[in-house]
Amino acid sequence: MRRTVSALSAVTLTCGLLVFDVLSLPAGTTSDPEVLVRTLSFSGAGELAGQETTSPEDGLRADDATEDDAPTSRPATTPRSATPVSAVPTGSASTASASTASAPVGPAPASGAPTSLPVEMSAVAPAVLTDRISTEEFAVMGVTWADEGVGARRAQVQVRVREADGWTAWTPLSVADDGPDPGTEEYERAADIVATDPLVTADADGVQVRVETVDGEALQDLEAVLVDPGESASDGAGTTTTPLSGADAAVARPAMTLRSQWGAKAGQCSTSYSSTVVAATIHHTAGSNNYTATQSAGLVRGIQSYHQGALGWCDIGYNFVVDKYGQVFEGRGGGVDRPVVGAHSGGFNDRTVGISALGNYDVVAAPAPMVSAMARVAGWKLALYGRSVDGTATLTSAGGGTSRYSAGTKATLPVVFGHSDVGLTACPGKKLYAQLGSLRSQAAAYQVSAEDNQYGDLFAITAGGASDDVELHADSRASSFRNRMLSVASGLAEQRPDQWRFFVGSYRGDTRPDLIAVRAAGTTSGKVEVSVYSWASGYRSRVLSATAPLAAFTPDQRWQIDVSTGPDGRADLVFVDTAGTGGMMDVHVLSAASNYSTWSVHASTAFHSGYATGEVKMLMDDNRDLWLIKHGGTTGTGMMELHVVSAASGYKAFSLHRGVPAELGPLTKWAFTTGDYTSDGRQDLYLLKVGDTGSGRSEVHVLSGSSLYRTFVLHRATSLPELPYPAWQVSIG
Repeated sequence: MRRTVSALSAVTLTCGLLVFDVLSLPAGTTSDPEVLVRTLSFSGAGELAGQETTSPEDGLRADDATEDDAPTSRPATTPRSATPVSAVPTGSASTASASTASAPVGPAPASGAPTSLPVEMSAVAPAVLTDRISTEEFAVMGVTWADEGVGARRAQVQVRVREADGWTAWTPLSVADDGPDPGTEEYERAADIVATDPLVTADADGVQVRVETVDGEALQDLEAVLVDPGESASDGAGTTTTPLSGADAAVARPAMTLRSQWGAKAGQCSTSYSSTVVAATIHHTAGSNNYTATQSAGLVRGIQSYHQGALGWCDIGYNFVVDKYGQVFEGRGGGVDRPVVGAHSGGFNDRTVGISALGNYDVVAAPAPMVSAMARVAGWKLALYGRSVDGTATLTSAGGGTSRYSAGTKATLPVVFGHSDVGLTACPGKKLYAQLGSLRSQAAAYQVSAEDNQYGDLFAITAGGASDDVELHADSRASSFRNRMLSVASGLAEQRPDQWRFFVGSYRGDTRPDLIAVRAAGTTSGKVEVSVYSWASGYRSRVLSATAPLAAFTPDQRWQIDVSTGPDGRADLVFVDTAGTGGMMDVHVLSAASNYSTWSVHASTAFHSGYATGEVKMLMDDNRDLWLIKHGGTTGTGMMELHVVSAASGYKAFSLHRGVPAELGPLTKWAFTTGDYTSDGRQDLYLLKVGDTGSGRSEVHVLSGSSLYRTFVLHRATSLPELPYPAWQVSIG
């Protein structure tokens, strides 16, 4: 039996052998449209054939259709001699259409996974076939029944509805594979029923339902749920966005209609969040494609009402819905840029974003504006978490009734994949599935065109974490360092932070941020040693172990270390001798191309030696210019000082002297690095406050190079905790 959904108030109206429950969803604000959910309970379905079902007291119109169309033909299975007990044939048993479960589209699942639902339908009459029933207008519908009996989840349902131009063809509705993941709070509170995916329609006012079951028995508590989403003054008002300004728009957020604009109801329980987003699942809603641009918002309201009201979910299952005109609608609440856990793909909701196409794309292709808009959403959302659209992601199934993968099974999937890749469903439709290649290409192009350098993420590296290994935790540049994109243990065991310095940079010159670990002290060789763990392996595999031509030393006393990208795109190591020779500092650059065995630069600089330990920070930017940063509190002016000598002058001439009105604490509470945050070809300066922030979170402050370091373009509290140095070390890559 179904659980009570407390958010609904019900008035029961009796109509012949049907029971209509008129459910009114409470409005979120006084301006929100009232959404009506009508439930048709087929308590006497076996007696409905041949009857005209109307109810003057319920305001139902008489059904003016007279012909008895056959349902859409599907492949027949082996006939069974027994006649179903509750069969309601409209013709002879020999002419009744039988069916099997729709085979999912997409690539074959992993070995051992089923390829179709194990349904064996009879070639005789259906278990239930209602008459064509006149109703009040509705825009979204679905069919539900009790989760009782062996065949409850293997039934096949077809519906047709009456729209303005007459009765539609029969449309198969898959048993819903979307829904909360097993084991979650939302899964436990959901209605204890079996339900079909929702069908969207263009203001229908009639419905007919056909059900086939394994044993021919009628389903218990069979109901059709019809949703009238009402009307809102904002329907058809177009899309909007809250664009991020300046460098915040690293990958621009697509224009979208927010929940407050399409009349969303509040979620019925607290929002759940993943640790990150690694993949996008593509869906379609099924049903009619004959809606107008002004009707789309109402259809989204209807889907939310079906998911909340009939199924008992916390909110609409999808994270985003896109219509055929390219309008994007924010789906489940919790923040469009946050890793909100949806209910769009049972068993695979964690760490994925669900994007659904409004309509049915099994027999017709999705329009170009729809595909392009879905690509923009996928490209933007994945970039927020540092994920390229290209490549694969490995997800662990939480299981579920129609999942292709049992609980605990790991599935390696494209970063953008179809619902049918993980569930026994025809979603997102054969035609849209065939368009996924184009969608991926457009999403990848959107990421690249929107952000010339999609890297530059903030990495916090600890010499020893809970895993007893060196760990990397990163916030994405695309989210302006608000969203965690990575938390991973490397293949390097826990180390002493006073002996090691950690960086991220591209060892091979492919822009991928590898882990470069430098052991400066305590080596058995007596020299500096370098290890590289590859980005491609998730930092588990060591791809280089080298001994540098430099005697071991204690970091941050006489010597300081940095990393700088050379002209070949590779991350070279920079060693600055602050004692130097002849009273001047020296700089030495060790090339990645030589596996850190050969020096590419030896130079005496224009910087005087003699600074106290911890008084200055030495950096080399990607233009190869050398920086000396003297923090506030040691300058005598209360300002931070920036001094830069140029590579073009052989480090003999200054290109910048700048006082920055920032009174900084000790360098143990601050970290510094450079990079092109604003994507304008100039080196910006990152000031990273890693202690005493007040909020308990590390902060990023960026001074723009284009303003000659006079103007901050970012002040941001990250998702990272405070990062006391040297136990934690930060790097941009």
